[in-house]
Amino acid sequence: MSFANFLRAYEATPPERLDGYVPSDFEGLSAEELGRARAMLLERALRGDTIDLDGLRLAGDAGTVSRLIAAEGLPTSFGSRFDVVRRETVFALTGDHRHLAGLFAWIDDGAPETRLFAAEALARHALPAELAAPIVARLAGGLHEAVAIPLVKAWLATEGEPVIGLAAFQRRLPLVRAIVSATPSARPGLMAELVSRSPSAVRQSLRP
Repeated sequence: MSFANFLRAYEATPPERLDGYVPSDFEGLSAEELGRARAMLLERALRGDTIDLDGLRLAGDAGTVSRLIAAEGLPTSFGSRFDVVRRETVFALTGDHRHLAGLFAWIDDGAPETRLFAAEALARHALPAELAAPIVARLAGGLHEAVAIPLVKAWLATEGEPVIGLAAFQRRLPLVRAIVSATPSARPGLMAELVSRSPSAVRQSLRP
């Protein structure tokens, strides 16, 4: 029944399919079945299916990573959403933040909906401290006001406080508002002050 369970998710039709895949869709699969499921997802993903592409986060392996890295040129055919999800999937499988760093190109130069989608994608992950500087630079430049909220959330993730889920966002809303409402030029100082007060300054400021 395990592979049949995967097939139910794979063969689902909208609107059910829009929910994507969950870990239980792959539970109990033998190594052979998992390899088959992986190949099925990858085949559709490389034809532009972003739901299957996202599902590879849960079933991919080193071979999947190689294929997805090689697919970097496909956004010209499939659009920005494919590239954003591709980068998220490779990051999920490798933990290498350099793949997420490529989202900044979409955040800087994409269409409005693309910029928002890419910024929200960046904010969905636990991020390394190395990404804090490019995030702060964009919050300070005054050219990214339409995506300031997800950029602040992404910055919090670089400080060890990823904002995942509505409840987490509501707890952090006062701090997010304080940073977003500051002038762009004042934001780096405000954010640096929060971090410099103590090693746990950001966490303290976020307590209910």
